[in-house]
Amino acid sequence: MKGSEWLAKVGLDPSAAHKESIVVKRGESLWVSTREGVENAVKPTVRTVKTPEEYKALVVTTPDSVPMLPDGIQGCHVDKVSGAAADKLQASRNGAVYFVYGKGAMSKDARDEIVSRYFPLKVSVAAFPDVEINTGAQFVIDSGVGSYHFGTVKIHQGGNFIVYSNASIVIDNLQKLPPN
Repeated sequence: MKGSEWLAKVGLDPSAAHKESIVVKRGESLWVSTREGVENAVKPTVRTVKTPEEYKALVVTTPDSVPMLPDGIQGCHVDKVSGAAADKLQASRNGAVYFVYGKGAMSKDARDEIVSRYFPLKVSVAAFPDVEINTGAQFVIDSGVGSYHFGTVKIHQGGNFIVYSNASIVIDNLQKLPPN
């Protein structure tokens, strides 16, 4: 599925997909960020979602997607809960991840806890046709919760694709290339 098709599927204008190829040259950094003051940044579209079901509709997946499950306990430390409450929150968070990626259902109790803690949720979305990251360059995603679709991503040895976000990322064609 092309990025513009995915944008249309999630209810965004397909023209929001980046048209130009992105080339990050040696010594440069390009950020995908919603934070103010970040230099050399591409701003993604931000959607506010109110339910896990709305979030699931925005997540980029492929038929064989396998989620990287978060460590629920780590999240519980962030949420300042411990003991039995942390165990319950861990189960709720993991249930939500399985639900979002189409791998299971979420109990009503888990859904209620997730909605009360994390929603409404701001989700950054963007589609990029082609990205090339040269040796000594970095492409950085730093935009909180996000969902991104890439066409072809070429990473030259010594180039970096860095993700500082809780993001769903699909790359149609990943090419690992020698240094340049």
